[in-house]
Amino acid sequence: MKKQPAEIPTRAKKSLDDLHQLFPERSLMLVSALREKNKEDKKLPEWRSEQIAKLTITVIQSAMDLEPAYLYGRISALAWATRNLLELSIWIDYCNLSDQHAKRFSDDSLRDLYGLSKAVQQTFEAKSGAKSNDLDRALDSLSKFAQKWGIVALEDDFKRVSDAAKELGRFPEFQAANKLLSKFAHPTA
Repeated sequence: MKKQPAEIPTRAKKSLDDLHQLFPERSLMLVSALREKNKEDKKLPEWRSEQIAKLTITVIQSAMDLEPAYLYGRISALAWATRNLLELSIWIDYCNLSDQHAKRFSDDSLRDLYGLSKAVQQTFEAKSGAKSNDLDRALDSLSKFAQKWGIVALEDDFKRVSDAAKELGRFPEFQAANKLLSKFAHPTA
């Protein structure tokens, strides 16, 4: 049986109305305008323009998850969406510190993909008792691709969000909020 949304308190309604002012239409228009303007002016490298667009789209997705989670009383979903927005705020501020920071975050997407691929390989090996040759070849191809982008050794050594929060001087607030939200996101909540 699907749970019906509860009556929305005035403050919550105002917050949801504020979200609707920005998400998704205005935010998507902003992404589109950024891409178009950068095609004309080329003030940002293409990878940086795409990084900003992808971060914005991820913010939109997480923000859009807030309303149904709230309306249907799904505390875990609400906590996950809020936690995602917290982490995104750290990564956006981190990337805006410098081009080097933005490039590190961009390179970390390959490190994350490598880590994900290794986890798939480990899962396969745990189930079958042997590694997948196809997955080994894919990992090797990914390593060679990363080398073309200047990442010499592709390892699962991505920058942790807590380390980025420390560099920003936001670690105490991040740590407290992250711990609180993680408690609500876990099954014991």
